Amino acid sequence: MVRRWPRPAYISIKRDGKNKTKKHYYARYTDQNGKERWISLDTTKKHIAMIRLREVNRELEQRGSGRQTERVTVADAVAQYFERTAASGQHKTLTQSRYRGILRRFGMYCHRAGVHHLCDLRSSHIEDYKDGRLKEVAAATVNTELRTISSFCSKTKTLGWLDANPVSGIEKPRVREKKIRVYTDNEVDRILEAANDDDRPVWVLLLNTGLREQELTHLTWADVANNWLYVRAKGDWSPKSGRSRKIPLTTDGCWALEELRKRRKGDSVLVVPSSSGGLERHLLRRLYRVRKPARVPDATLHAFRHTYASRLIRANVDVATVQLLLGHQSLKTTMIYLHSGDKEMRLAAERLSKSYGSSYVETSRESKSGAR
Repeated sequence: MVRRWPRPAYISIKRDGKNKTKKHYYARYTDQNGKERWISLDTTKKHIAMIRLREVNRELEQRGSGRQTERVTVADAVAQYFERTAASGQHKTLTQSRYRGILRRFGMYCHRAGVHHLCDLRSSHIEDYKDGRLKEVAAATVNTELRTISSFCSKTKTLGWLDANPVSGIEKPRVREKKIRVYTDNEVDRILEAANDDDRPVWVLLLNTGLREQELTHLTWADVANNWLYVRAKGDWSPKSGRSRKIPLTTDGCWALEELRKRRKGDSVLVVPSSSGGLERHLLRRLYRVRKPARVPDATLHAFRHTYASRLIRANVDVATVQLLLGHQSLKTTMIYLHSGDKEMRLAAERLSKSYGSSYVETSRESKSGAR
């Protein structure tokens, strides 16, 4: 019987020489000469050891087959990855820009970590990158970056630049449930009162249409017709979901558009242009100006959209219609607005009591008074 080499490695535990209670994981395997070998996995955590064990086995298999992964630098791999995705039109311009920033940051980390060639990238580097980023940004942001890096690694793996995706098996950080920020009626009144005449119709339009920032800044007068507002692709820009939709205009929404039409700058086709008539890129800065006088220090543009959705739900509009109005691709996204406040819960309890007619307490009191 011919002995097959290399035999797969398996995990073993050794006690630390200084601290006997601390366990370190090692990969244990037999080489081509039948000699037992130990490789430190540099961790005391089993789930990380299992990830690194797979890497050891891949390296042993590669060494036994004589197959070599093409040595491409991280910088060249990132550049070629974006050339391919740009040519295929896989990502929108804004998404492409965000992904480019993530991979540029990851490339800088690889340079500091001494990983100059993509084939030298290991899961331990991804773990180190993740731990470092968690000290700087939120867990949700880290998860977005890990998904982007994973997509990049999967693509380069198919090109033969990586033996395996080092992000697979990495435990994603737990994201805390984020509370939806909805403006109260008093906050809305204070924001509109503190806004100037140019900005007030903009905030009213957001409150009555639920538009995203990019949808508002790319909105043209050709998109407004017969009390309907149309959200559709233009040039190299398209809505987040990639789908067009139409939104019926309320009385307040029509007023906001009339006010914006009066303030139309020159021949600009944009509904909310910049001071020069071009694309508005400082809308959030305009909102920041009213934060202090309106006494709403955490005011954001997206909170207008949340408020619009919340008001629809409270007006008993069915969830499927809310999904269409907001342009959500998944109904699951719309479901996050199905939250209730103290007032709604109190009303629900009162409706329950009324549905049963007189309560047990009232019936009990009546029976006692009758007995007397």
